[in-house]
Amino acid sequence: MEDKWRINKIGDGWISIPKEVFEKKKEYEKLYNKIKTREKWILDYTKKIHDIKKELRGLKVKRTKNHHQMVKYHKKLTPSFTISLSKTKKLNRYLNSDSVKTRGNHSWTITPNIGGWREQIYLGSNKELTMFLDLIEGKDNLDNYYEMYPHEFPPHLDKIKNRINEIICPLIVSDMKRWLKKNETIDGWFEQGFKKGYLMNKLKRIYKNSVYYEVHQKNPELSKIVKSRFTVIQPNEKTGSTIYVEKKRWTDKRWEEYYKDKGDKVLEKKFRDKQKKRNNK
Repeated sequence: MEDKWRINKIGDGWISIPKEVFEKKKEYEKLYNKIKTREKWILDYTKKIHDIKKELRGLKVKRTKNHHQMVKYHKKLTPSFTISLSKTKKLNRYLNSDSVKTRGNHSWTITPNIGGWREQIYLGSNKELTMFLDLIEGKDNLDNYYEMYPHEFPPHLDKIKNRINEIICPLIVSDMKRWLKKNETIDGWFEQGFKKGYLMNKLKRIYKNSVYYEVHQKNPELSKIVKSRFTVIQPNEKTGSTIYVEKKRWTDKRWEEYYKDKGDKVLEKKFRDKQKKRNNK
């Protein structure tokens, strides 16, 4: 293919070309050749960079495997943690309606990360979490964390995150250390499948072992709040009243029927398979 930038001939023979034009052509040829050289360098370097990146990916995979084998011998286990608050509103599953939504329970999750392994672990709703954060500190009137609005005010969000980091995250590290004493690598800890109450039960255990637990049991109003089995579903904007519905544990059969009505084949099959698995045991 002919190069559109190449100038092969100017004028009618080289003798008729003025000197200044000839000099311009020489300069242009130098520029043309320099560009060609640089383009060739770029192609060569691009191939080298591609090969180096490929080698680097292999080295990182090897590093991760070796890290998982050696992490149990570290003097200090230091995973990183990402603490996040979900603000998603959900359809109310207690009332047969596709329009009534909850206000959103603003649930918290913690994601530990070490050596490339990470797993999102559910902590609990903001209401339950902040209640126990207050109770642990002996605030039986629930006037600190419980009255914060982390979904609206960043300073509140940061305060609760810092408290979670102080109380919950060290317990996760302790679990990892116990796992490594019995196992060669940390991989299995992330793959074990965490139950919904895994982290919240730890927080409740801290409260139950605190000096305030027995004192709070003598307070009937506080005891009622802690043991409450009711949840706010939807406030009425006109009257200001609130619908309260008693929480009931849904069976896998009920979830199957729920998602069947919704037309969600994937989740319908998931809960049907869970029933079969339980029945085959």
